[in-house]
Amino acid sequence: MVMDMGRDAAAGQDAGQGRDAVEERRDAAAGRDVVELVYRPTAQDYAAALRERRRASRAGRLQQRLFVCVLVCMAADLAIQLAQGEVPVLTLVWMLVFGGLFALLPRLQARQLMRAASLRGTCRATVTDDGLTVTNDHGSSTIAWSARPRYRETADLFVFFSDDRYATCFSVLPKRGLAAPADADRLRAVLERHLARA
Repeated sequence: MVMDMGRDAAAGQDAGQGRDAVEERRDAAAGRDVVELVYRPTAQDYAAALRERRRASRAGRLQQRLFVCVLVCMAADLAIQLAQGEVPVLTLVWMLVFGGLFALLPRLQARQLMRAASLRGTCRATVTDDGLTVTNDHGSSTIAWSARPRYRETADLFVFFSDDRYATCFSVLPKRGLAAPADADRLRAVLERHLARA
């Protein structure tokens, strides 16, 4: 027996897309909002999402407070050393290294995430009252709102977070993927019904 796996896989993918279309028509017929986005993720999307995660999670806020406290202590040490007439080269170097790492960490993490995301290709996201479904060139995943119960909105993104202390799981939807500007309001309405702002 000979099978053409490429043809079978393509047929399976078409059938999966057909089911998605049927479900979307069913949602629309039931009067439920269906918002679609089509986009390619960028490193800037992930960097912005990671910055928002730092602001939204309890651990991230604690980390920011700790960072400010350390910088204040270093600045006080720097001032004391300068007042004593010493040149505080080591303190100055540590301040620059510590501040630079804290500022660059989201970008470095975003580059790692982007490497994985670039393999997936173009994303097609569907947002309904049931949750978020993201389909890409290699598969699809559905996330119920209970798995990402909090969200933040920026000028360019909607970012969804898990409810754990570190917000370890997050999803990103860039607004540029919306078909029309009015879709942002429809998406926001769905989110307001099911999620809490972080």
